[in-house]
Amino acid sequence: METTENVRDFDILAMCKCGNLARLCRYVLECTESGEPIARNPLSVFVQETRRSEEFLDAYGAKHNTYWGPFRAIIAAGKFASDVLYKALHLKYAAPFYHLYPVEGDFIGATDEAVRALTAVLADVSREFLSVAAEMELDLPSGIYNDYCPENELPRFFLPWDTGTRRNPEAGRTVVNIATAFLNQLESSDIIGTYRVARERPLRDCVPDLFCERQLRRYENEFHNLQAMYDTALTGTDTESADRDLPFLRGHITVVFHLLEIATAVGHYQERHVRSCQEEKGLPLRFLSEERARTLLLDYSMAYVVRYLEKARDLCRSLLQKYAENAEISVPAPVYRGFHVRPSSLVAKIVRHYGTTVTMSLDDDTCDASSAMDIIRFNEKIYAIKRRRIAQEVARTTDRIGGEELMPVFLSLLEERKIVLYSGGLQLEDFPRVPGETLAEYANRGLARLLATGAIDIRSDIEIRLHGDIRVLEDIRILAMHGYGEDSMGNNVTLPVELSYLRR
Repeated sequence: METTENVRDFDILAMCKCGNLARLCRYVLECTESGEPIARNPLSVFVQETRRSEEFLDAYGAKHNTYWGPFRAIIAAGKFASDVLYKALHLKYAAPFYHLYPVEGDFIGATDEAVRALTAVLADVSREFLSVAAEMELDLPSGIYNDYCPENELPRFFLPWDTGTRRNPEAGRTVVNIATAFLNQLESSDIIGTYRVARERPLRDCVPDLFCERQLRRYENEFHNLQAMYDTALTGTDTESADRDLPFLRGHITVVFHLLEIATAVGHYQERHVRSCQEEKGLPLRFLSEERARTLLLDYSMAYVVRYLEKARDLCRSLLQKYAENAEISVPAPVYRGFHVRPSSLVAKIVRHYGTTVTMSLDDDTCDASSAMDIIRFNEKIYAIKRRRIAQEVARTTDRIGGEELMPVFLSLLEERKIVLYSGGLQLEDFPRVPGETLAEYANRGLARLLATGAIDIRSDIEIRLHGDIRVLEDIRILAMHGYGEDSMGNNVTLPVELSYLRR
């Protein structure tokens, strides 16, 4: 039960907990008024202090208190602005040292603009914090935060890298896994397509419908994991020192990760604060306008995420060609109608999932296994072989059976499992024999008609050769073992867990 003593005690606690934050706010205002940049060290303390203050207020239920709620909303805005500004400053000072390919636009200039915008936001929050604290008669300590350990934002020198290189026998496989995961992110997440739709719309139509906090955080985590994989297995290895392309792989992963950190923070603030908490009081929107939020989310962070992803796509493909372990396998052609749409699409999707080159061959013909249309066209080669083989079977069967009727010939082919019947009957009553035509010619013409109408198919154990990345071939082998997703009558079957990515 709230009492006057409780309220008075809470005021004392709040003044104690938020004292250092008041000094930091004055530091921010002094920097902006003098035109001096905010240093990262006190900025990191600002992040910590807002987090501590917010946790303190939440522990006492300030978020849902009409008196303390606005004060808590100001601190939440300060936590957002200081955190995102710190991330932007990290990019400002670190990105020039990343290995990055040139992209459209001036990334460093755009980062400077983002830093200026976020500095203005943090100054607005700091001014509001001090003003509201005064109105609430909180006796916060005077003075300005003093950073007793001044830093140089840009290092004046580097310590020598004298630890040498290490050898990782699995480094090549790690390169393949990272490049594959990078390409899969492009394919499965459709970041690029979503951004192109979002950039034509106002922010309120993009968050959360196109870019929600949950999705942005998932993207961020995926690229953070890729960065960790690289640093664990490749940084400082003889493989990295011998391949000039690998630092560019890390550079693009890292810059995308940090940009997604900013995008996630903006998305979080828009969803959690602007659209819900304290929106009726207008506080969150006052600090981060829709125009400013749109610039940070779409025109800066996601715009450059897309540009650096697109630049790294060809790099990842070339690394896969360089490091992938190639092999050759043979698999049976699909039983039901060969490589029609479904089997062709599944094979092509497996190849595209890994991003390497895989070829499919039969006799002297080859095709690109990443293209479903190429595989479907390749299916005609399979049917040419089937028709040639069934013609030989027809000749043998008609010589053995004799007579003038088609039905005994077809029934014999069905019994010997040379053909499979899909419809209820052969229905050849209206299929007359041409004068002078042999029984074998008559039967072959009847088979061609039944094939064309889809009434039958020709059974033939035709082996297809596949050459390329051994990981891709193993998944195609698993797909073939499960009928390419179909049973012998063309009904869908459940794919094994190893191929669960095909269900996306």
